[in-house]
Amino acid sequence: MCRKIHGAAFATLAIAPIKSVVYVKGEDYLTHSESSDGVSRLFCKICGCRLTIDVAEVPQSRWYTPATLDDSVHPARPRTNDITLSAQCLTGCS
Repeated sequence: MCRKIHGAAFATLAIAPIKSVVYVKGEDYLTHSESSDGVSRLFCKICGCRLTIDVAEVPQSRWYTPATLDDSVHPARPRTNDITLSAQCLTGCS
């Protein structure tokens, strides 16, 4: 399944509290699909970049693809500066 969804043998995912993953712009470009019972995947409508996975069995957590963050800072980490945590594909889609 990872090869089909991610185009690679393995998927690199991280987990953060669901409230910590914030999109600051471009939400109009996002859509989701249910890949299996209780698993919802969020991705860009324009380029198809996969961004997050929500699993019904773990409602307080959101799986995300770290490489799509504008800044390589974990969303749940305390911020020392104003850090934008939006997906890279959203800045390129217009």
